[in-house]
Amino acid sequence: MAPVEIKLRMPVLEKIRFARKIRLVENRLKVATNSFSSFSGLPNNCALVKYVEALWSKCNLSRLANKIVRWFSDTKGSGKEFDYRFTGRDSRFFLYNFMYLIDLLDSDSQGLEKNYCHVQAFICLCLRDIVSYFSRLEISDEEVGKLKALCLDYFRANCLYQAKVNPTVWTIGHVVPAHTLDMKKKYGLGLGLNSMEGREAKHIAIAKYSTNTNYHKRWEQIFLHEFVSLIWLRGRGYNLDYEKTSCSSSYIPKHCTNSDLFCYCGFVKNSTEGICRFCRHNKRQQTQAEVKAGKLTSTR
Repeated sequence: MAPVEIKLRMPVLEKIRFARKIRLVENRLKVATNSFSSFSGLPNNCALVKYVEALWSKCNLSRLANKIVRWFSDTKGSGKEFDYRFTGRDSRFFLYNFMYLIDLLDSDSQGLEKNYCHVQAFICLCLRDIVSYFSRLEISDEEVGKLKALCLDYFRANCLYQAKVNPTVWTIGHVVPAHTLDMKKKYGLGLGLNSMEGREAKHIAIAKYSTNTNYHKRWEQIFLHEFVSLIWLRGRGYNLDYEKTSCSSSYIPKHCTNSDLFCYCGFVKNSTEGICRFCRHNKRQQTQAEVKAGKLTSTR
């Protein structure tokens, strides 16, 4: 299917100006940390130290935190760019708790840096809901429409506020909604049908399938077995005792919708308030308006 065309009309100079200010924020952190030879030498009030501690204590992302510590000790934050491959577990816990990281950055920020925190909160919230929808095996037509709108907002937000748009962002904005719609029309199922999460277990299963196949037609027979197991039998009512789960419960915590103490974004709020201080902040409202309009306002 042809990718969905998205046209953004925005002043180029405004986009460049915002990107330059973001780089100033990043350069300030580099200057502050270059004078230390290892992570253990950083003061406790350092923003990077507090960020890593939050990954450990609040986000259950110890693997990511340890990788940041090793990266900083090796490069002092000025060498090779940090690179990390999220596992399925890491992705889930990050989407559960990203607002605690936003709150931590916001508490140490001022001026433009605070604006950037609200932008990142909006982008992460869009990404969380997108992952929830495109990871589902069973998805309704209404949810496909919501996914398309979320992907458009996510792509526009990255175009407006980030220095560049990488291939992953482009794929989410253009390909994911079109591919989901195509899967829904062809098979009546969502992209969860070909999810790569848990691929280690799938590789083990494929290895078992291959032991009973003909060498020259191995992959043809493996894919035929997968089709019969995942689609053909399911379409004829078999495997009804299989526990059907929705990925909305996996990537969107239950307390985001069932508790009066948490906002939909996952951050804490007063029981008497509908949303948290981040979601009702005027910068959040401005960000949402700019994303819908596809251009920055002069008040940024």
